[in-house]
Amino acid sequence: MSETLDRVRPYIRKHFQARDKHEFVPGKTKIPLIIPSYGADEVEEALESMLSTWVTMGKKVKRFEEMFAEYLGSKHAVMVNSGSSANLLTLSVLTNPLLQDRIMPRTEIITPAVTWATTVYPIANVGCTPVLVDVNPETMNIEPEEVKKAIDPQTSAIMPVHLLGCPCEVDELVKVASDRNLYLLSGTWALSASSCPTTSPQ
Repeated sequence: MSETLDRVRPYIRKHFQARDKHEFVPGKTKIPLIIPSYGADEVEEALESMLSTWVTMGKKVKRFEEMFAEYLGSKHAVMVNSGSSANLLTLSVLTNPLLQDRIMPRTEIITPAVTWATTVYPIANVGCTPVLVDVNPETMNIEPEEVKKAIDPQTSAIMPVHLLGCPCEVDELVKVASDRNLYLLSGTWALSASSCPTTSPQ
């Protein structure tokens, strides 16, 4: 496997060096909609994994989890295959009967009306009720004032969605959740379910 990668490695490096050498000429050079944020190192890592045929939950995933936990300053990090799995895992943990301050079945979890099924279905999967609230028309993110209006004795958590990379008003949501002793399940699918500030009942 390493011999195969060693044979193609110079071509990968050459490819990315050539790509990076294009001169930008104002008014003439086309500006692409997006430029991939990966380079030769990432391609080589991906090829190494594919050539090994070990493409799930191997040594690299373990190493990534450890490095990511250290980066976040947390004891553990768990890698999953998607944002929907991250949402389901988070809610499954927080509704586990072994957890002292768990989210109880049949309680309500507030989430924005502009979202994906992968936010709403995990709420229903764990036996809770999704409560959809309106969003800010400029950011399309959950509106803290609407969250406040939706809170009632059955509310157990707030689950905002940072839509299309635009962050919610996290500071305000943290305050709302803290003042009312609610879980705030906040994250970005592009990074992790623990990438934004969260709070839990004391």
